[in-house]
Amino acid sequence: MTAAPTDFTQWEKKIPRQPLTDRDAYILAACAGRDVIHLGACDYPMTRGKAEKGELLHQKMQGKCRSLVGYDNDSASIGLLRDEFGLNDIVDRDLSKPFDESVARGDLVVCADIIEHVNNVGNLLEACNRLLRPGGTLLVSTINAASLKQAIRALSSREPVHPDHVAYFSYATLGVLMSRFGFRLEDCRYFAYPTLSGLAQKFFDAVHRCAPPSADGIIVAAHKERDV
Repeated sequence: MTAAPTDFTQWEKKIPRQPLTDRDAYILAACAGRDVIHLGACDYPMTRGKAEKGELLHQKMQGKCRSLVGYDNDSASIGLLRDEFGLNDIVDRDLSKPFDESVARGDLVVCADIIEHVNNVGNLLEACNRLLRPGGTLLVSTINAASLKQAIRALSSREPVHPDHVAYFSYATLGVLMSRFGFRLEDCRYFAYPTLSGLAQKFFDAVHRCAPPSADGIIVAAHKERDV
């Protein structure tokens, strides 16, 4: 991972210009040989559709980690994945709320595309900290608040957004959040989602190659520096 030298106490933050990455490939590479805790493992409401195609991130993690446990608070989806797809390592727990301190810790916590869904981000990041051993890594992916597509849609008075999303995050806001909850942001990458129009896809691909921070999604890796 490449260090992100930004001083998040300054007004203006210098955004790293790493090439676009594949979100899942980046996460799976980080999982290799580690004790991994995967939050939001069911990926509701796309659970069945993705699981049937083998595209669920938790499915892809199988066999990549030294150990793996998933957490989710959707009991129906947990049952579905257990009974129909043989995924027996997902626990029913809402980690945005206080939890039992006896929960086992890992050296990597994956928080993939859930931070924008939760009512209390602070509780979630505090839980992530407590789930990690000293020196562990937190991976957070989410929609990029600074994406070009968002800006273009706003110009036409549109905001297509998942009905369960309650927040947007950027490189700067994620860096500040990490520092408040015992983490130091050490890597930042951007990723893109497909576009329905082939012509539009070519346009956005070209822009994202030149300016990766304008892409649809952002993923950061943060090092745990202290307990909270």
